[in-house]
Amino acid sequence: MKKAIVVLALLLVVGIVAAVVGVHYLAPPRSTSESGTKTGEADTSEVLVTVNGTGITRNQMDHQADLIARQRGIPDTPEQQSQYHAMLDPLALKSLITQILLKQAAVKESIAASLEEVEKEMNEIRQGFPSPETFTQRLQELGLDEAKLRQEIAEGMMMQKLVTLHTRQEVAVTDEDVQKFYESHPEMLTNPETIRASHILIGFDEKDTDETKAAKKKQAEDILAQLKKGGDFAELAKQSSTCPSKQQGGDLGYFPRGQMVKPFEDAVFALKLGQLSGVVETQFGYHIIKKTDQKPAGLPPLAEVKDQIREQMQQQKERGAFENYLTELKGAATITYSDAAKQMGVGQPTDLPPGHPGTEAAPESTPESASEAPVQDNPPE
Repeated sequence: MKKAIVVLALLLVVGIVAAVVGVHYLAPPRSTSESGTKTGEADTSEVLVTVNGTGITRNQMDHQADLIARQRGIPDTPEQQSQYHAMLDPLALKSLITQILLKQAAVKESIAASLEEVEKEMNEIRQGFPSPETFTQRLQELGLDEAKLRQEIAEGMMMQKLVTLHTRQEVAVTDEDVQKFYESHPEMLTNPETIRASHILIGFDEKDTDETKAAKKKQAEDILAQLKKGGDFAELAKQSSTCPSKQQGGDLGYFPRGQMVKPFEDAVFALKLGQLSGVVETQFGYHIIKKTDQKPAGLPPLAEVKDQIREQMQQQKERGAFENYLTELKGAATITYSDAAKQMGVGQPTDLPPGHPGTEAAPESTPESASEAPVQDNPPE
């Protein structure tokens, strides 16, 4: 099974392994009082949702929302956190519901990761750090140790295997599928006119005096004269251009209209194939441009785009297969939502499959009813 379906599953559960590796996860969690309650908020031990008897507390939701916020690079100021967590809390709660459903299903089907698989992943994570000390420090910042991280890895792999097992037969894309998509969606595949060009730039900036700019223009004119006498464009670009493209002999690759600054675009699109421009001035400096290839607008041959089509269709089928499987799990589960969860928009009729018990009035979950279930303060993401 392609890794895309694994990514799909883990996008919904926001993996803690990513939190360990990602530098943008260094932001602290939302502020709490000494009792562990968010300042001005409800008790973090409040159970918001129960999934087949397993409770999800407000503290778990907060932890998950923090991970999502850090993953997305949301600033950790109180104002930003207040604004974004109003949107992220429902996403975090749904993510935790998904995690519990997947883990419960995996346990029921006796699906597990081997010690060898877990250790291999553990070693790959370690190798992402410059030293063992920085790896240990990162774990400590997240309140983890190696044993806990191994547990998180094992649970993530367990969910991955479950999703792969239940979607394997639904995501094959045939050549016939690709051909049909190509014929029925030409508007999605048609390319605009593109041009390939190389240039030599003699750059200037706003601090340059008129005399300096005049000298740079004279340099560009001298290079143009050399080119007209048969000079090698790529070699002169490597010697004289101030653009990073000099490393490729001035080659800018293919580009459509609207990508370059207007004076440059007007000049290059007016050229014939293989023709040199004069000295063209833009805000970046003086350019000498050579048009090296062009592709007319139109539908490319199937051979050029079949891999792209197949990949897009594969991703769509994987997404649909995973969502269908998740809907099945939700439909077979007993999920109860507290009033607080419903106020976030989680557990509303539009959020549940048809006929699900949660579409009817459900009793509010309580800490007592959830105390019998294995609730963790920091659940696997």
